[in-house]
Amino acid sequence: MLSKYDAGAGQQDLKSELFLILSEKPDEFIVELHEKDHLYFYCTRIIQNFIFQKNNQFQRTYRKYFSELPDLEHEETKQDKILQEEMLERLEETINKLNEVEQTVIRLYLKTGSVKQVRKELIEKGGDISLPHVYNILSNAKKNILLQWK
Repeated sequence: MLSKYDAGAGQQDLKSELFLILSEKPDEFIVELHEKDHLYFYCTRIIQNFIFQKNNQFQRTYRKYFSELPDLEHEETKQDKILQEEMLERLEETINKLNEVEQTVIRLYLKTGSVKQVRKELIEKGGDISLPHVYNILSNAKKNILLQWK
């Protein structure tokens, strides 16, 4: 009977769970099913329920295809945090070595993430600067940072 079904777990597991359920039933119930020739069908129904129902004990115990694993990509170890802090300190020291205009532009860019936003904030502070000029200042600042890191 078990050879007809692919349970996704071993057939031994199916047998074990079937016998566990049968052992919990009263002896009279099992004898009565056997005398009426219904024991085979009762066992078949139990096995089918194990295999086809999605939320039963057998499914939870043996057929876990997907389990939640910790997201290892986003876990940071202490060493990673220390390294990240050291890199940020080094970047801050490098930015401080730039001229005042480059410092302002690079810090605004790090804050906003957009050259257009940098230009907008500079205009709000009273400056009149074109977008290509902001881009050139940002490019030069990036080059200077990279040169100092080598």
